[in-house]
Amino acid sequence: MPMLNYHPQRGRNFTETEIQSGSPVIILGQDVVNKLSPKKDLLGEDVKMNGHKFRVIGITKERGSMMGQSMDKYVIVPIT
Repeated sequence: MPMLNYHPQRGRNFTETEIQSGSPVIILGQDVVNKLSPKKDLLGEDVKMNGHKFRVIGITKERGSMMGQSMDKYVIVPIT
């Protein structure tokens, strides 16, 4: 994940086991958190993306925008 240059501000990163097995865990960018649940803490909660349930293990630092595009509209899942 170095190409995304993300760092969980809260929670944790993926474990090697989660990466190898494609575990249903997810790290959210701040814009996604705000859109899904602006008032509820999603860390440790389950969210559905495209019909699949994932456990939120991390929320990244807010990165702001670049050239008018948000740098916080993403989700990261371990796919091997």
